[in-house]
Amino acid sequence: MSEEVTERDRAMARQLGAPDEVLSSLERGAWPSVTARENVRYAEAVEDHLSDRYGETFRATEVTLSRGVLAEADSVTCTVDSGPFAGATCRCTFFPGGAPQDGGSQWSDTYPYVRLHEEYEAAAEAAASSAFGDLPQGTWLCDAGMTERPYPEVENDVHDQGQSVSIPPDASLSVMGPYLDGHVWVYLSPECTLSEKDYSGRVSRMVEALRRTGLDIHWEAHKVTKPLDGASFAWEWADEAVRSGQHAWQQTGDLLGVG
Repeated sequence: MSEEVTERDRAMARQLGAPDEVLSSLERGAWPSVTARENVRYAEAVEDHLSDRYGETFRATEVTLSRGVLAEADSVTCTVDSGPFAGATCRCTFFPGGAPQDGGSQWSDTYPYVRLHEEYEAAAEAAASSAFGDLPQGTWLCDAGMTERPYPEVENDVHDQGQSVSIPPDASLSVMGPYLDGHVWVYLSPECTLSEKDYSGRVSRMVEALRRTGLDIHWEAHKVTKPLDGASFAWEWADEAVRSGQHAWQQTGDLLGVG
């Protein structure tokens, strides 16, 4: 890592909101500390890496350096500055010294979430709706979400155990499905009149529909028993009821997106 201070270094320090004393030192051509240099250079490296990988412009806004005893990844948060997702936030984690010894990926980022979460969630909701969508409005709820976390550029190959696979930067949901994760939760209102047998059959149909999506996903289906007592059957209310144990039928499971 060169000691020379460049114009890009000064611009990046301003972009990151560095203190005046840091900016003054850089104007004189000197790094005030190793940490200041790493903050700036790592932000530049991540901007360049993400731009090269995804063909868009990224603007670093925050740097978090790992200073723990364990070898943990450093992190740079960026704003996407071009393309269809301009304005979105993307966080990149990386190991400056190369891939970790455990064989993990040197680079991971949340841009797959930015690109694919709406499609992922729509697919999960459609699977739930295929099983429960004919119920009277207001008697069931669905919440689906893709996990917003950095996804590695190199993964363990789900189709060839023991091998690694590089994830293409433009991979579609059908390709990335087994390497993503998220959830779909279905809640039945206490006023829903389904029998337990009908409930179980519908859950089975939802699971089969989810299996066909090829997504790695955690699913749950609950019949809430807490009386409404004038409350609206909304997601927050139903979730609180389930977490407090006020539910009858419950089935949960995980699909890996393969097999």
